[in-house]
Amino acid sequence: ADEQVGWIAHEVLHIALRHAQRMQAWRTRRGEVDERLFNLCADAVVHGALAHLRWLRLPDGALRLDELLDKVLGIAMPLDEALRLWDVERLY
Repeated sequence: ADEQVGWIAHEVLHIALRHAQRMQAWRTRRGEVDERLFNLCADAVVHGALAHLRWLRLPDGALRLDELLDKVLGIAMPLDEALRLWDVERLY
């Protein structure tokens, strides 16, 4: 049940942050979009935003924004700062 709530919150936040529309806008401005990579970036933002909610369980293997920044780009920063400074477009 906690994981189902996590999945629902995950999808609702994608909708609230307009990730599908933002990917389409990126495609319009820049051309080709790696949809899988864009979605991974969007997921990292979503998981970071939901990480503080202890009443839900994120999907297994959910990578948060701060973890992605550290592991992939070598940028270590607290999650709250990462969420202020990075959005899906910047991360992509």
